[in-house]
Amino acid sequence: MNLPYYKQPKIIDTLEQNNLHIYSRPYELNIIGVRSNSQITNKFDDYIYVCFKNGMGTWENHRFNATTDPGMHFINKPMNSNGTAILKHGQYKGTYQIGLHRSKYKALVQRKPVTVYRSKNTSRDIDTKKATQTGQFGINIHHAKGDGTTEDVNRWSAGCQVIANINDFKKLMGFAEQHAKLYGNSFTYTLIDFRTKGYEKEVQDTEPKNEIIPHTNSNSNDLPEPIKKKNHTGLILLSLTALLGLGTTVYLIQNSKNE
Repeated sequence: MNLPYYKQPKIIDTLEQNNLHIYSRPYELNIIGVRSNSQITNKFDDYIYVCFKNGMGTWENHRFNATTDPGMHFINKPMNSNGTAILKHGQYKGTYQIGLHRSKYKALVQRKPVTVYRSKNTSRDIDTKKATQTGQFGINIHHAKGDGTTEDVNRWSAGCQVIANINDFKKLMGFAEQHAKLYGNSFTYTLIDFRTKGYEKEVQDTEPKNEIIPHTNSNSNDLPEPIKKKNHTGLILLSLTALLGLGTTVYLIQNSKNE
């Protein structure tokens, strides 16, 4: 989803309020995950934002439905004896690069240590999982199925950050390739919580569009009824002005408003 353009997106304001690093050179990416719930739900109910300034210095703000949590399959059946990995909130500078996810396709793959929660407790409540571990765990940023939008997480994440829609993921990788050409194959990923100070969910722009006034040569029979009425009213006023003069026309309009 393309969100409205701002001088600075709200999600960037949130990073600023929490003293997190912000990248502002043209096409230099800020990749931000937002965990929208402290309960693991097996749905793609989190967000990954990609924000950057374009060549004109204007912020672009993109938001993708994603999961920052593992699927319930791996919560119930951990691959690691210490428990399934759940990425801890934080800013992981220069931790990702373009590489192959599971030797299959290009994604953003982990290249430096990250910190994860580990727990043998299968509770869905992330807040109860206190034990942490730092290291190389293959916590990548990749897509779910290879077409359309995936509804349930299930096996698509054992701790990775996963984008639900394949076209959203392709858009992310297009931005990443552009970033890599300019600044090298190194990316920062920031994960915050819905309770993070200053975070406010952004909504799609729904402001009504300005009405398009048709060209004067348009056939009035092809116009919508409200526009026809406006055009007819304008013609009547012009005719009255021509015949009676401006002062008389204004007088007639004022009287008709009082009726």
